Amino acid sequence: MRTLYLHCGAPKTGTSFLQVLFARHADVLKENNIIYPHNSFTEGASKGKITSGNGILMANYLRPQLPHHIENKDIFIDDFDRMLREGEGKDFLFSSEFLVFPRNERTQRLVDVINGNGYNVKALYFVRDIADAARSAYSQQVKRHGEVKNFADFLKTWDGFALHHTNLIASAFGEDSLSLFNYGQHKEDLAKFVFRDFLGCDFDPDFHEKINRSLTDKEMDLLISFNSVAGDGNAFASTFVSDALMRMNDVSYDDFLPNEEEFEILDGKFSNAVKGLNRRIIGEPIRISKGVRGGSISQELSDFERFTMAVLAKLVNNSRNR
Repeated sequence: MRTLYLHCGAPKTGTSFLQVLFARHADVLKENNIIYPHNSFTEGASKGKITSGNGILMANYLRPQLPHHIENKDIFIDDFDRMLREGEGKDFLFSSEFLVFPRNERTQRLVDVINGNGYNVKALYFVRDIADAARSAYSQQVKRHGEVKNFADFLKTWDGFALHHTNLIASAFGEDSLSLFNYGQHKEDLAKFVFRDFLGCDFDPDFHEKINRSLTDKEMDLLISFNSVAGDGNAFASTFVSDALMRMNDVSYDDFLPNEEEFEILDGKFSNAVKGLNRRIIGEPIRISKGVRGGSISQELSDFERFTMAVLAKLVNNSRNR
């Protein structure tokens, strides 16, 4: 039986990194009997740019409320049916962290098309320790959406919905379709693990560049100071500056540990979700956190640093308004 591979996330588990590899090595995948269909959302990936993966059209069909600019989100299902019918016996791979499978008629239609064309689903999903996932999500909000809240306040409303999303995968395609792994166990050899162990390719991509990396603690403090002047929620400004920071690849990270307040918030919200995820995980289980730190990791910015961020915020906003 032919296989439809679905790489569904979770966000901040190497998704952009893998999507760059899928796009760059689509020819190698095809040699291994796997088609990675290209579309407008994969154009920058082969050059190492952040993308949402080739599964974004599928994701927007399933959830038309997603904000991506697609003229007609409903035509995907007919194009998808035709793609599978004309697949010449090859497997297919779709990747996007936006892939969620609601219990509705659209998901059922997708399942019917997959089954009707004789495909079996293998869905790949990575999760990570909850504190790490939350910190990475927070970094993304600061980088791309102008977040100004502190981390503890962010945690009070954050939920990665990993358990819910994996439940939906199992509900749509069957429990055996889901391959759930701890990202922390595989992040050092992620490319090899996905290409060789999951996809079964006789190929090991030699690529170690960070794509869409998280901010360091110092960068986080600087960008929050910038966001507070540029305007809370000013996505254009925060993205403009964080893109420049992302080009500084020579950075090092310490393991993130929440403080006691942050740990209590996470433990209260996600202890049951961790248990549910660990019942499905293949390999090492995840935790709330690997430990708790004392005090804050925020660093007091100097007057000069705050002044620089304020001036930069004014310049970026003025350049956009011209």
